[in-house]
Amino acid sequence: MQIQKPRPNYKLVKSSFGKYEEIPEDWYITTISDFTSSHKQGFYTDQPYSNSGVRLIRISDMHNPKISYETMPFLELDDRTLKQFSVSKGDVLFARSGAAIGTFGIVDENIRAVFASYLIRFTFNPKIINNNYFGYVYSSFYVLKQQNIIRQGSSNININAENIKSIKVILPPLPEQQKITSILSNVDSLIQLAQNELEQTQRLKKGLMQKLLTNGIEHTESQKVRLFPRYSKELIPKSWKMDKLGNLLQIIDYRGRTPPFSKEGIPHLRSNNIRDGMINLEEITYVSEQTYNEYMTRGIPKENDVLFTTEGPLGEVALVPPNFKFSLAQRIMILRPKSKKINPQFLKYLLLDRKVRIRYMGLATGTTLGGIASKWFTKILLPYPEDISEQETIANTLLCVEKQIVQQQGYKSKLDNLKKGLMQKLLTGQIRVKV
Repeated sequence: MQIQKPRPNYKLVKSSFGKYEEIPEDWYITTISDFTSSHKQGFYTDQPYSNSGVRLIRISDMHNPKISYETMPFLELDDRTLKQFSVSKGDVLFARSGAAIGTFGIVDENIRAVFASYLIRFTFNPKIINNNYFGYVYSSFYVLKQQNIIRQGSSNININAENIKSIKVILPPLPEQQKITSILSNVDSLIQLAQNELEQTQRLKKGLMQKLLTNGIEHTESQKVRLFPRYSKELIPKSWKMDKLGNLLQIIDYRGRTPPFSKEGIPHLRSNNIRDGMINLEEITYVSEQTYNEYMTRGIPKENDVLFTTEGPLGEVALVPPNFKFSLAQRIMILRPKSKKINPQFLKYLLLDRKVRIRYMGLATGTTLGGIASKWFTKILLPYPEDISEQETIANTLLCVEKQIVQQQGYKSKLDNLKKGLMQKLLTGQIRVKV
């Protein structure tokens, strides 16, 4: 096999996969064992947690590479056990079994804690590697590919210290590690800020839904109604009406029909494509024009129809956008108002409201997917304001917040992609940084 000539100031080195990698001349490929000072497996305990003492770090407390110290339970331990299994600032913890393999955490605080038996603690030589840099390297595709090879060939997957020490990483000089870490850490800070703002807006939407769909707008009197047998009465405005879903909505049910798919053509929506009140086309399948005409005979979706997933999971809702032609999977129903009594956007939020969800979840059958039959679904009572303008105001208020959520999700997604691209280029030396 002919080896490509490297660029100036770069060299070709053989990687873990038998291929040659182009890296800067002053970089090198090494194994984790070359910068490991020590390692130790955690300990098993079946003693109950206490209200004070020593914290216990578990897999669930580690978030690649952050550790949630506030979620850890306490144990009462003797000094000998504490000394043997305690962690120090800078230690790196690896999950060693099950589906959690690949999960790791870097101890970045001086904390009085020990680590559980399904973890392995490593101490690295700080003269060779920056621990935070290692966190980015261990999350890179280059290392993830090696982890997948380790996982292969076993149903009861375990990883030991020697497996971890054999993993190869690409290392620049320490000053460049620190500079790369600084750049990626800045992006991480932006991602965290974006995530915090997104979660805040999501909480705002949840609070507004509860308030508007319980109290309405400018109502001073309320009534208690029983919307579902055996459940407690719920508060709604006194002037609001109630009616069975089947009296208010036309239902088009495509259950029992699964069309053949094609590589391209007309989008085919499945239950996984409807999430958080919106249509998600990331994992979309397709049907041909001929299949569409043969299968979509029960009714063609129209703009502002409400899509409702009947199982897998139950109760996801989205509104059909304008100029969007698609076919439907068997786990989705079309809900269409029979008259102008119900605003479609208001209906979408009403079906996502806790009071209504309790009712159709209570009618679900099955132990895994939890589906609901149309004959029961039509009997659900829906509370709604008779004044259509109140419905529109409620819907528009929630839609405004929902649009803000979509914008924030898009911004965060751009930051995630920026980090992914930077990691690929910075951690392989494709782009150099000035030190």
